[in-house]
Amino acid sequence: MANTYDSRNDLSINVSESNYSFGEIKFSLPEPLVDEPYTVDSFMSKAMFERVKQTILQKQMGPDGPLKYHTMIGRWDSSVSFDEDIEKFFLEQARTHFNNSKLVKAYFFACRYQIKDGCIPNLWEHTDQNGTQTTIDICIENTAEWGLTVENKFFEHKPNEAIIFAGQQHHHARPPYPTRDESKYTTVLFLHYTDPTHWIQTEAKGFRKYGGDGDVRFFNRNRYAPMPDPPVNQSICSCHDYANVLNLYDEICGKDYDKNPELSILNISEKKELAPGIMLYSSNSTSSRVIKGLVQNSMFKQWKQAEVLVDNKPAVNSNARNCFNFFLDKLQDDCHPQDPIVRAKKSIENGVDAAVLDFSQRYSIKNLISKHTVLLRYEQDNMFHDHFDHASMYPRIVSASLFLNDDFEGGEFVFKEFNLTIKPKTGDILVFSSSFPYMHRVNPVKTGIRYAAVKWYEYP
Repeated sequence: MANTYDSRNDLSINVSESNYSFGEIKFSLPEPLVDEPYTVDSFMSKAMFERVKQTILQKQMGPDGPLKYHTMIGRWDSSVSFDEDIEKFFLEQARTHFNNSKLVKAYFFACRYQIKDGCIPNLWEHTDQNGTQTTIDICIENTAEWGLTVENKFFEHKPNEAIIFAGQQHHHARPPYPTRDESKYTTVLFLHYTDPTHWIQTEAKGFRKYGGDGDVRFFNRNRYAPMPDPPVNQSICSCHDYANVLNLYDEICGKDYDKNPELSILNISEKKELAPGIMLYSSNSTSSRVIKGLVQNSMFKQWKQAEVLVDNKPAVNSNARNCFNFFLDKLQDDCHPQDPIVRAKKSIENGVDAAVLDFSQRYSIKNLISKHTVLLRYEQDNMFHDHFDHASMYPRIVSASLFLNDDFEGGEFVFKEFNLTIKPKTGDILVFSSSFPYMHRVNPVKTGIRYAAVKWYEYP
C-alpha cells in the first residue's frame, strides 16, 4: 500500500497578519460594519421572495435572453430595483444587520452563473469595489448547487438564504464550478448599502476618481487587484480586458511610489523529513494565498503550454506533460516594484531560498545557485508523468516546489521509488534531490486548478 502523506491533516499553523509589510494606502477604507460573515435563513417571507424572484426573472438572464454573457466570469448580470415596500424592507434589514441606522442604498444587481459555449463559471478570491461597504448576498436559485466562501467560511447558499458580510473588506470566492451540466445555474441578488458620507454617495465622479469595479481593489488588505481564473483557452470578452488594470500602475502607484516591493513573507513554521533527501517545510498559508492572487493578477492570459525534452530538445508532449507554465527571469526585475509579478517573484524567492538553505545544511550541500523559477498551473485532467528534474541539458542538484493552494482534488505529488504520495497544503515547500532515485510525478487534477512555483538549484 502506498505511503500517503497528507499535510492538510498533519499540520495546524496559526497565521498572523504581521507577516505582511505594506506601504502607504492612498485611499483608506472605512471599518467593516460586521466582523464575521453569517447567514440569515428565510430572509424574506415566501410571498415577498416570490415577488423578488419574478422581478429578477423578468430581466431574462440566460441563454435565450437579450443580455450580454460575460465569458470570463461565466454569467449574465443586470441592475435591478423593486417595489417601494420591498426596498423599504431591504433597507430596514440592512440597517439592523449592520447596526447602522444611517445606511442608504448604493446599488443592487443580480446575476446568473451558467455554462455557455464551453465557458465555465468562476468567481476567484477577491474583495468588492470600494463602493460596496456592505453586502447582502441573497440566493434566488441554485440548481448548480454552487456555494460561496467568505473569509474561509463556506456557505451552501440555498434559495432565500442571505449571507451578510462587508464586501469591500471580506475576501470571498466560489469553489470550482461543481457541474458540467449546461442546464444547471445559480442566480444571486446583491444588495449594497453605504454610510451617507461614503464617496459613492457624495461624489458624482467618484468612480473616475477612485476607480471602477476592480480598480480600487489595490487597496484591500492584500494590496493587489484580483484577476479571474478561467481555463487558459477560455475566451474573454472585451469588457474584462486586463489592459484596463495595467493602466493603473502609473496612475495609482506612480513611478516613485513605494520603491520597495511589498512582500508576502513565507516564515517556516515546521519541517519534516518524509524520506531521506525529501523534506517538507510548512510556511504560513495566508501569505501563499496572497502570492497565488499576485500570480493570477500578473499571469492573466500569459500562461504557456509546458514542454518536456524530446530528443534532447524542448517540445510540447501532452501525453507526458499536460499543464501550463511561465518562467520568471531578470526581465521582471525591471518592472515597477509594486507590479504583482515583482512582488510574487521576490516573495517566492525569499521563502523558497530559506527552505533550500536549511535543506543544504542538513545534507551538507554547498555553493548552490538558482537560475530558474517557474510558475505552474494544472487545470482539470492536467498531469506530469514520472520524471527526474536533472538532465544533461539541465544539471540540477536540488528541486523545490512551493504549493500556492490546496482547493483542488487530485494533483498529488508522487515519488515512485519511495512509494510516497503527498497531498500538499497551501504554503508547503517540498525540497528534494533532483536526480536518481527521486523520480516523481503529478497525478491528474480531478477538479479545480492547482498552482505551484518551482525553483531548481545547481552548482556554479
